[in-house]
Amino acid sequence: MALHFHNTRGTGLANLYAALQLGVTNFDASVGGIGGCPYAPGATGNIATEEVVAMVEDMGISTGINLSALLDAASFAQLVLAKQLRPTWLRAGPAHSTDLERRHFADQLRAAAADSAAD
Repeated sequence: MALHFHNTRGTGLANLYAALQLGVTNFDASVGGIGGCPYAPGATGNIATEEVVAMVEDMGISTGINLSALLDAASFAQLVLAKQLRPTWLRAGPAHSTDLERRHFADQLRAAAADSAAD
């Protein structure tokens, strides 16, 4: 069984967590939470892969996914789409990073946005 959650009301990760507790281990997500549903008016997007990976890794569940590379992919998606994506991980960075790493991460995003705007 695989589950697919939207994050329209900000409960996507909570739903995923509940499903994990019930033994589900296969989930569909999208980089940056990109997506929606033509059959669900107001659906804002899917749960973000980077947020899923960060959450389950913080829970001690190994995914084998390189979170840094995933965040780079999500940042690139923002540039390609020329819009701010919803996942907070793209703005806040890793939970266990130092203040210096968080500032560097934020600086990288600002620089990438500035480069995109200049093009």
